Amino acid sequence: MRGHKTEYVQFLRIAYSSSGELETQLLIAHRIGYLSEKDYTAINNYLDEIQRMLNKLISNLLVPNP
Repeated sequence: MRGHKTEYVQFLRIAYSSSGELETQLLIAHRIGYLSEKDYTAINNYLDEIQRMLNKLISNLLVPNP
């Protein structure tokens, strides 16, 4: 974490952005026939879950401590 929460949140935001790029790459791979519908759906569901976890973690870290 390098000792600072804001820097950690920045790394998490980069990870979230990268997941968006992966989402696009998966869609392209599916459209050109590289991924079957079944594989695309399974991978996309995992990616969606990871994106939700990243988003929740970022949100929780940004809440001020009492």
